[in-house]
Amino acid sequence: MADTPQIHPLRQRMIEDMTLRGINNASQKTYLRAVRACCTHLRRKPAEMTAEDARAFLLHLQRQGLSIGSINSHATALRFFLRVTLGAGADIDRVPILKERRALPAILTPAEVARIIAAAPGLKYRTAISVTYGAGLRASETASLKVSNIDSSAMTLSIEQGKGRKDRKAKLSPQLLAALRAWWLAARPKVWLSASASGVAIVSGVGGSRPRARMLRITSSLATSAPSASSMAASTASTPSTSAIARTRTKRRSASSL
Repeated sequence: MADTPQIHPLRQRMIEDMTLRGINNASQKTYLRAVRACCTHLRRKPAEMTAEDARAFLLHLQRQGLSIGSINSHATALRFFLRVTLGAGADIDRVPILKERRALPAILTPAEVARIIAAAPGLKYRTAISVTYGAGLRASETASLKVSNIDSSAMTLSIEQGKGRKDRKAKLSPQLLAALRAWWLAARPKVWLSASASGVAIVSGVGGSRPRARMLRITSSLATSAPSASSMAASTASTPSTSAIARTRTKRRSASSL
């Protein structure tokens, strides 16, 4: 039987430091890869790393043409390692976080959103996309919704442990409530609204799927293969969840016009 490989004490300490601060497993792996990449490039032992080393490594990443987001990801990991694990935060300002350019997002028209919902593969995904758009949820939040999160009396959705591990409330329109009820009547989910065939929640995490990536793949593919106006009208007329898209910030269109 092969011996279990020993973890370097410094690596173990960094893992413990990240765990104490509630950093999830995926982010921990990202941090560890960044520290390893820096040490490999500079041919230094992790215990010997300085802020000047981290600065030189970030300059190298810039010359390689990495995106600002990727560089900032490395910078965040190296700052954590220096400041927390090594306790060498005196010169941490030499390892900067770059400002990213923020562009205005592309806003879909109600008709475009209705086309995407009408082309979704089945009631389950039509309902999920309607709720994601209409209630302003992230894909992972939609995938993690439970039946008990729906409060029809207060007309709200309870979002548990969303971004930043925070709970919050989202408004629920009458159209969305009708769409969710239609899905419940069709699938009779017991706990998770978007459960798999075995009843297991489709949520991100260790051993799970990645609902955001899945939702984006479905949405992008539907955007290029949406049905014609005539087929869209037929679909929206027969699909309760499609009318949920009527919860838009404009009052110029009604649910029937979508």
